[in-house]
Amino acid sequence: MMNEGNRRLRNRSGHLKQDRSVAVNFATTLRGQYILSKALKEAIEVMGQREGKEREPSDLADMRYLYEHVYSICHQTEIAVQMMKDQHDKLP
Repeated sequence: MMNEGNRRLRNRSGHLKQDRSVAVNFATTLRGQYILSKALKEAIEVMGQREGKEREPSDLADMRYLYEHVYSICHQTEIAVQMMKDQHDKLP
């Protein structure tokens, strides 16, 4: 199901508009932040599985920084879920 933000990004033929300002505006929305956070998480996981120079350690570190400090929606959710699990484990 397409949300209102996605509808605004699509033209009559269903293709995404190539308007940079629309894309930048979308990136600042909660949905845009979530999508960027999710993309960084996936990229970090994939790059983390590489070996040697293919792992690109500086790029990986920069991605982790952005994921944890700028596009942190997924990261904050992971922290909250872990905290809830920890609290649940402490219950009698």
